[in-house]
Amino acid sequence: MCFSTKMTSVMRTNERPIARLFQALVLVSLLPLVFALSASLAGAQESGDDPDPEPLRPPDTSSPRDTLRSFLTNVSKISEDRRQGTLGPETYRAFRRVLDTLDFTTTPEGDSWFVRTLRMSLLQEVLARIELPPENQIPGDEEVADRAATHWTIPNTRIRIERIEQGPQAGEFLFSADTVAKIDRLYRHAKHLPYKQGAIPGSYEDLVRAENTVHARERKLRNRLRPVDTSNPRATLDGFLDSINRAHVLVMETNAGLRATPPTIPNSEAVSKNIDNMGMRTYRRVYTKVGIRYDTPPERVEAFLEGIKRIIQANPTTRKDYFHVVLNDFGPDSLVVMLYFFVKVPDWSAELVERQRVFLEVIRLADALGVGFAFPTQTLEIESFPGQPGREPRPAASDDELRRIAEDFGRGTSARPGGLGIFVPPHEEHAAKS
Repeated sequence: MCFSTKMTSVMRTNERPIARLFQALVLVSLLPLVFALSASLAGAQESGDDPDPEPLRPPDTSSPRDTLRSFLTNVSKISEDRRQGTLGPETYRAFRRVLDTLDFTTTPEGDSWFVRTLRMSLLQEVLARIELPPENQIPGDEEVADRAATHWTIPNTRIRIERIEQGPQAGEFLFSADTVAKIDRLYRHAKHLPYKQGAIPGSYEDLVRAENTVHARERKLRNRLRPVDTSNPRATLDGFLDSINRAHVLVMETNAGLRATPPTIPNSEAVSKNIDNMGMRTYRRVYTKVGIRYDTPPERVEAFLEGIKRIIQANPTTRKDYFHVVLNDFGPDSLVVMLYFFVKVPDWSAELVERQRVFLEVIRLADALGVGFAFPTQTLEIESFPGQPGREPRPAASDDELRRIAEDFGRGTSARPGGLGIFVPPHEEHAAKS
């Protein structure tokens, strides 16, 4: 996949945190260029060395012919100055005039300096490869004055210059919003063509391949977002999502610094800022449920819970200050015990082993206590067989007796609101110790 494809994907999915991270780094990469041009412009104005008598002059966009000429003239000036290392106030003004010939209204992140610079370079690359008609065949001021021309398309292309009908540039002819938004696709279709004679080659490639630009920083960023455990699908997904979450935090900090006046994050700091990759997290969560038979007596249920708690506490890799073992639900065919704990291991392989060790201890505990594991069953109950006595009915009880039994579980001798005393919940035990 070429860089233009990746950058287009980033610009069109800016709601994703990792795309927002690249956008922030892109903005940082342009600050030195903007500051350098601004400083050169200010220095020339102070010294009086600026030869341009009309520094505020906008580009001529009064017709398709004038717009195309303005674009080609100014973009050639920028390319030549950059190659010769003579960036100055005239370069800066040429840069602004080129951008003023493009309609960015439908371009994703069209207010970004980098996005605008990238689109400008892509259009320059395309125009440097295709044949343009003679100027007298391009609509000029006369055709516009006769209202015969409201738009013009470069022959055999989809590059269109059209008149803006509303807004601050109403009446001007600009490269259309659709052309600017899709210029990356047009470039991919045309980049195999040779450059025309006299064209300055490689402007776009120079922009994205330079060692001190966003492309190099993206490469460094991707390296820092590694390593993520990719030994299995689950670990890969966990590592990816955790890295995205941490990258989102970095984006928020970087954006806050860039929005400050002046920016509070230097270029070098934004590139070298550490990312806490939670793919390398300290603890890994284990969550499972165990079903035991409904005929298990309450005291054995509590003993089973207490035993599992002791097993987790005895394992050297488990987190001791936060875990849960609890009778969690009445399932359709079992009493449901929930286990929720964490293990401190370096990778997924070690996690599997520690899970196994805890589970094997739970199986041994159940066997020692006489607690049976439940499995999905259906029970067919037959009242009696011919020739055999039926089941004896429970002795009848009055309403008062039933009420007394129910109340006794609330405030009487049968009440055990804290359990039978065999099992102490982990969080209560931890609170008592601390």
